[in-house]
Amino acid sequence: MFNKGDLVYIPQGVTLIGVQGADYVYDITSKPELAVFVRYIKDDAEIVTTNGSLWSVDSRKIYFNKNPELENACR
Repeated sequence: MFNKGDLVYIPQGVTLIGVQGADYVYDITSKPELAVFVRYIKDDAEIVTTNGSLWSVDSRKIYFNKNPELENACR
């Protein structure tokens, strides 16, 4: 279970869903990305920030960042 502020890893090929005005926008990660967990929404999706945007992503598709080189990236 993630907590607000956790650094999470999003693999390549994961679908991200966002809201832009009244429209839904979709993006698929073209490479692995890091994001900051914000909160849980609905049953199984989460909101994360990537490149400054809020996205919804399936919680089964993201993981805790375990790269020791990046542990202090946000400090």
